[in-house]
Amino acid sequence: MTATTTAIKPEPRIGLALGGGGPLGGIYEIGALRALDEALDGLDFNNIDVYVGVNAGSFVAANLANQMTTAQLCRIFVRNEAEVHPFHTEVFYRPAFRELGSRLLAVPGLVTTAVRRFVNNPYDQSLLEALTILAQAAPAGLFDNEGLHEY
Repeated sequence: MTATTTAIKPEPRIGLALGGGGPLGGIYEIGALRALDEALDGLDFNNIDVYVGVNAGSFVAANLANQMTTAQLCRIFVRNEAEVHPFHTEVFYRPAFRELGSRLLAVPGLVTTAVRRFVNNPYDQSLLEALTILAQAAPAGLFDNEGLHEY
């Protein structure tokens, strides 16, 4: 006697992958998702199995995963109805002055360290190679994300 096994077909899983493109790319994605939401019956963008996003796509995906509907996203970011959620684009574009200032203040110490390393062992590396330590002074970004974090 042989046992028969029944292959259990798992439920289909749906993933959503959203690309970057900065603020305009995010607005485009919101508009496209809103159109799909209205056109496709039975698809709930707040109940997707996997969300993946890059740059603006990660922002849109995070909002969807946190139960913000495409209609809400459209009202906030496309139609700019601030009374729904007070979100303003300047939140994205606040310069990271504190970050830039602290990195600039680090430059003299980094130059001193580079020159000291070169002088102590000039055959180990060139002065130009020693100065690559200045890469540590490069800011992590041009814009401050604190406003977005608070939002």
